[in-house]
Amino acid sequence: ELLAGTDGGFFKTTNGGTTFTDLTVGMEISQFYRIDVSKFSASRIVGGTQDNGGFGYDNQWNNYHGGDGMEGVIDPNNDNNYYGFMQNGQNLFYSSSAGQGGTSSYGMPSGESGNWITPLAFNSDSELYAGYTHLYQFNGSGWDQISPDFSSNIDRLEIDPSDSNNIYVAINSSLRKSTDKGVSFTEVESFFSNITSIEVNNEDSNFVYVTTSGFAGGVYQSNDGGNTFTNITGSLPNVTKNIVVHTPEDYNNTLYVGTNIGVYKYDDTTLDWEPFINNLPTTSVRDLAINTADGIIAA
Repeated sequence: ELLAGTDGGFFKTTNGGTTFTDLTVGMEISQFYRIDVSKFSASRIVGGTQDNGGFGYDNQWNNYHGGDGMEGVIDPNNDNNYYGFMQNGQNLFYSSSAGQGGTSSYGMPSGESGNWITPLAFNSDSELYAGYTHLYQFNGSGWDQISPDFSSNIDRLEIDPSDSNNIYVAINSSLRKSTDKGVSFTEVESFFSNITSIEVNNEDSNFVYVTTSGFAGGVYQSNDGGNTFTNITGSLPNVTKNIVVHTPEDYNNTLYVGTNIGVYKYDDTTLDWEPFINNLPTTSVRDLAINTADGIIAA
């Protein structure tokens, strides 16, 4: 007998490898790159998985597109609409049934190839944007170029939930901001290491949060719309900070950070970080999503 654990599942042979039985059914073992959760209910989730495509959850998981599943997003005003990229932003997949079927596919902008995980984000008006060497807006059947050429792929994309004119992009360690819906950008800050995430406060556009990579990666906060930043890394361990999210409608302004060894929590009362890992292994957390009614989801 031979048991084989692979990136495609768990298998067993009883005849020296001539045939294998797939034992994967029922195992929750996919590696998610990115996730999103409905603003209305945590029973609706979308995510992209390594080597196993994009999955939609609506009280059950369904594989709604193939390839490597990458960034997935849910329309903030209609949570039947799921969108997901495959690797390098090669194809955008759309499901109007919460990822349960009826998938359509759209190609990438002409002449472009995005990062392995190509950024994809909605604004509050359900307008969908993607980051390649330019910023693009999806028009329902293809892509409209919005920004000038950045001469390098966009690594991170964040749209202000309170004001869709404010768009932030990260290219390596450079943070750039647009106040005209992506038509023009200005560099507002350069950090010591590459930016891993950007988050705008859900109620106050002046507050912007950034995480950075590496052993000495940090968490930074701006209270003037990204013009200046303060280091709020505090007592966080010296590991890469992968993602920061702000809790909507929270008077304590609670932040959660996903690191290479789990999740940490910070708010205006404690002014420092504490582990948020009940029943969560000390593993790398790449992405976080919050539904205010039902809680936080980690990938």
